[in-house]
Amino acid sequence: MPMKTNIPEHLPPGVAYASSGNSCTENYSFIGNGRLNCANGSASFIGNGAINQVDAGTNNSFIGNGTRHQIVGGAHNSFVGSGDCNIIQSLSANSVIGGGEQNTIGNSAVGSLDALYSFVGGGFCNTIDTGTAPGTESRLNVIGGGSNNLICAGACNSAIIGGEGNIVTHNWATVAGCNVATAYDCAFHVNQVVAANTQPYAALGNGIMQYLVPTPALIAAGIPLGSCIVLIN
Repeated sequence: MPMKTNIPEHLPPGVAYASSGNSCTENYSFIGNGRLNCANGSASFIGNGAINQVDAGTNNSFIGNGTRHQIVGGAHNSFVGSGDCNIIQSLSANSVIGGGEQNTIGNSAVGSLDALYSFVGGGFCNTIDTGTAPGTESRLNVIGGGSNNLICAGACNSAIIGGEGNIVTHNWATVAGCNVATAYDCAFHVNQVVAANTQPYAALGNGIMQYLVPTPALIAAGIPLGSCIVLIN
């Protein structure tokens, strides 16, 4: 037999169940449980938790659980799964924060540009930033996890896989590790890569791949400017 619930089959506009200071002010918004949650965007959903907010002017957005999350007005079709104090700022539509604590997509400054289609999987204090000057929007970026990682305003199509204290300032760049800063577009940046069972190269031993920036002499010998060299040692 199907499970019976006290929730009607056709949800009326603006319903807060198990309410303890919860409020829904727009049509088709829903709060399942918790306290002091506000679902003020049309067709918005807060499942549980406390002091979570979907702002007015934010349609079709979702907060699953946790505390002190906010999806700011204009960040339509966005998702916060759980955790504490995660924020998707205005103009960051179609973005996701899966969990973690104090993660942010977008910028609260007046005149900030968009951070569309951004993703933070989890972790602590990770940020996908935007600016106010032309060309400082940040779109289609990913931070998988870790802590204190930053994708700066103006960087697009880039990713921080994980780690701590990494910074992306370039497009189509990927970072993993600790305190790594990007140097080029379209490049993978990492502290070091261990390549097990590789064959020795020249007089070098096997085991570690080192990232080197081409010197003027190497560029003069035909290595293109902006390239990188990986040596197995």
